[in-house]
Amino acid sequence: MSKVKTCNRTIGLIKRNFKNMDFQGFLLLYKSLIRSHLEYAQTVWSPFRSKLIEAVEKVQKCGTKNRPSQLSYTQQLQKLGLPTLVYRRARGDMIKVFKIVHNYYDPKGVPFLQPSSYCNIRGHNKKLFKLRSHLDLRKHCFIRYVQL
Repeated sequence: MSKVKTCNRTIGLIKRNFKNMDFQGFLLLYKSLIRSHLEYAQTVWSPFRSKLIEAVEKVQKCGTKNRPSQLSYTQQLQKLGLPTLVYRRARGDMIKVFKIVHNYYDPKGVPFLQPSSYCNIRGHNKKLFKLRSHLDLRKHCFIRYVQL
C-alpha cells in the first residue's frame, strides 16, 4: 500500500515542521496533501477488504490526532468538520452513479448502467441491474453494474 506509506510520511513531515499550527492551517494542509493522495482515483481503487479500509482510515486517524487530547476519533472529526473516508468513498460512488444515470457525462466515456427489469411494487423506477459475480474483485468494483 504505497499510498498509505506516502500519506504517513507526509503526516510525519507536517507534524515535524508545523508544531504550533491552528486547526484551519492543519485542515488546509491535510486536505491538499494527504486526502488528495488517499482519494486519487477512488472509483478505480476503492478498498473493500476490512484490513485495507482500516489502513486507509488509520492514516486519517493519525493525521487528525494533531495534539494530545481526550477526544475520540469521531469527536475529533466532528470538531474538524471532516467525514470518515468510508463515508466519502460511498458518497463519491453515489454521486458518480447519479451523474451517469442522469446523462451528465458523455455516454461514450462512461459505463452503461442498465435499469433493472425486475418489477416490484415497492421502491422506485431508478433501480439498476447488478450482475452476479463469483470473484471478490468483480463484486466490489464500481463498474460491477456493467455488462461486458
